[in-house]
Amino acid sequence: LAMARLACGDIAEIDDREIRSPGENPSYTFDTLTELRAEFGPSIAFVIGVDQIEKFDRWHRFPEVLTLSHWIALEREPDGQDRM
Repeated sequence: LAMARLACGDIAEIDDREIRSPGENPSYTFDTLTELRAEFGPSIAFVIGVDQIEKFDRWHRFPEVLTLSHWIALEREPDGQDRM
């Protein structure tokens, strides 16, 4: 969370609801994006590391989750260099 805030500065709102989420249940991106769309509308973006694209097929409610936001995938150093 701190890294996201550092990287985005004042240009984007960073939502921390998954960290604040109480309970023992897992926090699913599908549920978070559904809540965010209800609050802010369809023009939201979700930023992930490129390495997560390789795991999309294991995400909760894939491929439906891909329809809930704009997706931004960023390289992670140093592993990101090997994926190019």
